[in-house]
Amino acid sequence: MWGEAKYSFFAMFLLCLGLIHAQTFSNEAVSRGIDFTSGTLDTWGSGVSFFDFNQDGWDDLSFARENQAPIFYQNNQGNFQEVSMGVFPQGKAKAILWADYDNDYDLDLFLTALDGKIQLYQNQGNFSFLEVSAAAGLYTGAARNYGAAFADYDRDGFLDLYVCRYDINGDSSNLSFLNNLYHNNGDGTFTDVSIFAGVDDGLAQSFQPVWFDFNHDFWPDLYVVNDKQEPGRLYVNNQDGTFTDLTLSANLADGSSDLMTGTVGDFNNDNRLDLFVSNIGGSSSFSPRLYENRGDSTFINVYNSLISTMDATTWGGLWFDADNDGWQDLYVATDFLSPLNQAVPSYFYRNTISAGFTQDSVSFLANPSAQSHAVARGDVNQDGFYDLVVYNEEPDTSFLWLNNGTSNNYVKITLEGTVSNSFAIGSFIQVFAGGQQYTQYTMCGENYIGQNSQHHIFGLAQLTMIDSVWVEFPSGIINKYYNLPVNQSYHFIEGETVNDFFINVVGNMPFCAGDSIQLWAPEALSYVWSTGDLTQAITVYEEGSYQVEIIDSLGLTRQSVILFVEKIEAPQISITTQNAQCNNSADGSITLMVANQGQSYSINWGDTILGELRQNLSAGDYQYTYVDAFGCLLSDTISILEPFPINGQYDISPASESQLGSLSIVINGGTSPYLSLLSGDTIDGQAFDLSPGMYALIITDNNDCLYEDSIVIPLENDTVINSSVTRSNLPFEIFNDVNQSQIVIHWPMKVKGALEIELFSVLGKQLSSYNVDLAGISNLRLDYPNNIRDGWYILQLRFKNNTLRNPMLIRSQR
Repeated sequence: MWGEAKYSFFAMFLLCLGLIHAQTFSNEAVSRGIDFTSGTLDTWGSGVSFFDFNQDGWDDLSFARENQAPIFYQNNQGNFQEVSMGVFPQGKAKAILWADYDNDYDLDLFLTALDGKIQLYQNQGNFSFLEVSAAAGLYTGAARNYGAAFADYDRDGFLDLYVCRYDINGDSSNLSFLNNLYHNNGDGTFTDVSIFAGVDDGLAQSFQPVWFDFNHDFWPDLYVVNDKQEPGRLYVNNQDGTFTDLTLSANLADGSSDLMTGTVGDFNNDNRLDLFVSNIGGSSSFSPRLYENRGDSTFINVYNSLISTMDATTWGGLWFDADNDGWQDLYVATDFLSPLNQAVPSYFYRNTISAGFTQDSVSFLANPSAQSHAVARGDVNQDGFYDLVVYNEEPDTSFLWLNNGTSNNYVKITLEGTVSNSFAIGSFIQVFAGGQQYTQYTMCGENYIGQNSQHHIFGLAQLTMIDSVWVEFPSGIINKYYNLPVNQSYHFIEGETVNDFFINVVGNMPFCAGDSIQLWAPEALSYVWSTGDLTQAITVYEEGSYQVEIIDSLGLTRQSVILFVEKIEAPQISITTQNAQCNNSADGSITLMVANQGQSYSINWGDTILGELRQNLSAGDYQYTYVDAFGCLLSDTISILEPFPINGQYDISPASESQLGSLSIVINGGTSPYLSLLSGDTIDGQAFDLSPGMYALIITDNNDCLYEDSIVIPLENDTVINSSVTRSNLPFEIFNDVNQSQIVIHWPMKVKGALEIELFSVLGKQLSSYNVDLAGISNLRLDYPNNIRDGWYILQLRFKNNTLRNPMLIRSQR
């Protein structure tokens, strides 16, 4: 809330340093050349403008008068000289406004009259004016016209116009009885869009429109000041040409009201626009309102807690920093003391920062009583302090309160639009200095039928340097200025400091190696990229910083914000493969080692298998896809190989009656070196002295891959031994029980005697021997020796001097 302890400390600090001293205002209307009476019979006064109409930096004065020409005073370095504009309106004069409705950078004039007509005068140059009301599409019949204000509510660069009607008797469907919103078509004409936009306000006694962007979304909103029990209405801009009535939800429909003025300012320096509304006074229900903007589309009336009672009827009011201490003070014009009809001096309230507003009845010297209505602020002598003009009824002349100032510093700021309307109406000005932020909003028509100067003064207390000034134009362009000296006047042109427009990017950022993106500059007359390219768009393949300088459609040279384009480099993926060890085996593997820029990733093998490791692979092609957190892809195919199958080529010499056989083997395939076993005996490529018969050949390579075959050593001119059971003159039958890993010998029960049994390899090496007494038994089971391998063997039986040699193929299940 406003009024926290830090503000109190700040105020006490200033007081202790003696930086706040006595300040006065003196009425110098006559001495400065302002000496006339209003000549009006309307007890509610006429409008006044403190606008610099010839744009020479010195604030001029314009007074509307009933049924006679307005009076225009040109400011000649602090003194005023009456000049003629050739303008002759009729009726009870109300608003008088300077505005550049045709956006040609000279000021046109607009006037309203109660029970008269509205008039628009186009500046033809050199202050020659042409009345164009009808040609511009404005209603030219007599009506109960009152206050008016200009704003660019649709942000198309042209000022639109809102006119209040003070009328509750009439046809509510007839636009001549309603408030009117005129949309500027940009070609010198206006279209009445009051009903479509939803701001006609019905039949109401409306005094004054106030355009202000209360929610700071760059779209002007509208507050309508209504008299005679009607609440002031707040219309929020829907950004589509229409408005929504937020009066109730914004807490602005509180109590009885005869509202006269609506003046906008940031009294608590929270960067939100607050609203003061005057009233007839005399009781709490008819007291003025001080609506503090809460920043959530609602307001709270803090009048009773911050301002002492205003008993008189209050009319025009305005915010201004009287002593340039950085805090907005409040001046309110009075008509008469309610209910005594006795004229009283106007009210002046100083912003004490911590204790609300304190009435100051002595700073305005010899403050006379008068029936005062319209007020406006400007700087008569360009000393950086706001002076005030107060328009009084007959018989009093107007007040011109000259501010004698303090030792406090200031900055004065004037705006010029380029993309926005020419006088930048609707802009926020934010001054940052000494840890504080000061905000003002540019308007054209405000308070009660008044118009303030377009030159904005910011008080800075004893600060000697401005940290920065930000100007937010209606177009959205933001000018930024830094380290500005104080006690200076600055003219800021929209876009002159704007270097921070953004480059448009087409494509993913960051982009993947192997891809590209496009960078686009806004539409402009010319382009110069940091790459040397001169086109609107460039294609970027490499990481780096990019910037473009353009000359825009206004001829302004602008530079973009530097854009750093990041490229995601392809990962470094190391691949380790273990091929299949044997032909048709599934013992291969793939291991990936990923080195990237640290982002997360996944590896997908396309068959629902994820991860960097694949095992138990048979020979074949395996494809993986790498995907990182930015969607960058990398795919590759890895092959698992297998050796050729082991193959043996044989050269066999058969056995004969005089010579045993031999075997010569040539091995290929597999992985050398090889180990060859011929029926359990190791051979080295050759084997000699082989008895005729069948031999088991087993070849293993360096990976323990296996090759098996049967080798037959034939007897020359004979056939191959082809049975594992041989019958002879000995009564023995021999079987190979593979399931039990045993050799089975069977004989008749009548056979008795000693049996000698020997097991040899095919090369004649004895592997085991047994001696068995056959008495009483008929069969024998012999376990395979522990070191036996699958293959061909020779079982030899000796019985009663007879020998049986039986070749047999042993298949072990072990």
